[in-house]
Amino acid sequence: IHIGNLTVTEWRKKLMEFIEITPNRQILVVKKEMKIGGIKELNGKKFVTTKYTTMENTMKELEKKYNISVEYIYTDKLIEMGKYVEEGKADFTIDDAISAVMYIKTSKVLKIMFPVSNIEYIGWGVSKENKELASAISKCIKKFDTKGRLGKEWVRFYGIGISEYKKMIEY
Repeated sequence: IHIGNLTVTEWRKKLMEFIEITPNRQILVVKKEMKIGGIKELNGKKFVTTKYTTMENTMKELEKKYNISVEYIYTDKLIEMGKYVEEGKADFTIDDAISAVMYIKTSKVLKIMFPVSNIEYIGWGVSKENKELASAISKCIKKFDTKGRLGKEWVRFYGIGISEYKKMIEY
């Protein structure tokens, strides 16, 4: 089982069963003083990411779609992407909204700009050979949600309510 913020993608579905936890979009994260009115304004800027992630793929798609070019700066750890922007080593990053809310909770200098991807889902992965475990976890999460406990834990962990989060990602 993989319990963590894992974007549900078609290629990953071939490897494991998914329990979808929450909707997600990738979000642009910058320093508070930076003004970005749209994707084209990222042209020539420094982008920090981790190799082989959905965020790297999204940026490559945005470059093609908007005919822009960014400088890629790579870090081995997803958790360091926000620090690179905070420290001025990069101008921006793209991260899952569910992770980006942690930036605004813990950073005094970062802000979330706008979504840059379509709606996706964050999920937990379970071995394809263990459909019973996937079913049991899914039922447990649904029960947890209907009793209102998921919403309370969401606020405690992320600092914002699930409805505020969904508004932020325009869900």
